[in-house]
Amino acid sequence: MITPQQFKQSWELQEHEHLVSFPQSSISDVQLPADARAFLVEVGLPEDAAPFLSFSPPKSGTLPRVSVVWHQPSEFDRYRMIGSNGSGDPVCLDEKAGGQVVYLNHDNLFQRVLMASSVITLAASLLQVRDFVAESGGFSAMMAAGSFEPLVARLRSIDPAVCGEGGYWRQEFRCFQV
Repeated sequence: MITPQQFKQSWELQEHEHLVSFPQSSISDVQLPADARAFLVEVGLPEDAAPFLSFSPPKSGTLPRVSVVWHQPSEFDRYRMIGSNGSGDPVCLDEKAGGQVVYLNHDNLFQRVLMASSVITLAASLLQVRDFVAESGGFSAMMAAGSFEPLVARLRSIDPAVCGEGGYWRQEFRCFQV
């Protein structure tokens, strides 16, 4: 698996792409494995990443709970927001599932969709997506080629749980096929 420093060096090869770190104070009360906590504080996540994801720490305080921001029942207390997807769904850390990264589909009763088994596998996957888009000659050329199976295979080697039928990455790239 990629180390935090390898990720940072690889991501920052592109001048216009920035990582945003999460202040220790923003995750002080979040139940996370130590490696995920260190990754968020020391390296962070991309400010923006394909496919249509954005990440940012809160301006102050700790990561907000979905139950508070989205006025959901207390069973949503476990989801701490770290970003959003292109549909405006919250991207969250699931405190009750060891810090898995999920998005909650607000158009489908906040259905939980697993995006990554950990912050680290998410970062490694985002790097693979970015590099695949670049190797393909850009997003338009990648879409025109219409085959995302080589990318899905790369992602499967990083985090098999989210690449199977119904998995986040397979869903994302299937939607681009015409």
